[in-house]
Amino acid sequence: MKLAKNLDRLGTESAFAILAEAKKLEEKLGKDYTVILDSRENVTPGFKFNHWEMKGVPIRVEVGPKDIEKNQVVLARRDTGEKQEVKSEDIKNKIKNLLDKIQENLFKTSEKNLKDNIKEYDDYEKYKKDIKKENFFAVVNWCNSRECEDQIKYDTKATTRVYAENKSGKCIICGKTTDKQVYIAKAY
Repeated sequence: MKLAKNLDRLGTESAFAILAEAKKLEEKLGKDYTVILDSRENVTPGFKFNHWEMKGVPIRVEVGPKDIEKNQVVLARRDTGEKQEVKSEDIKNKIKNLLDKIQENLFKTSEKNLKDNIKEYDDYEKYKKDIKKENFFAVVNWCNSRECEDQIKYDTKATTRVYAENKSGKCIICGKTTDKQVYIAKAY
């Protein structure tokens, strides 16, 4: 049997033991989670790690000869890169808790990213200058006219997205008094 380069150096017996342990884990976890055992022999572990990270797999379970001896596995988080050793019998509970933590972390990160990328403008020239340098959501007063919306799109390639909270002010384009605010942004 052809063994992967990384397993070949361990010896056939050790390679089979790792594969057998990985299959046990796949069966144990497969009842509650979608599990993919990557037993490809023609690629390195680093290639596999990157492959599944790019696909968005939130947790990688690693098992090696030392882990088998210690009756443990290594869980690696995609969102932080953090690794932790976990006893094999605790793996289901640890994965459940870890998935909850990952979800919470992703939500907080996304929420912060959104808040950090919203800017309020009442000066159209400043907005046009800033939007050329970076992408963000802008909150602006708008008179709700097609002409002003078209002008924004023509000048900046940004379009109206959704209404924001109503706040009195002057339309960023024509200067008419309005109580409408909208988010505008470029599509990308």
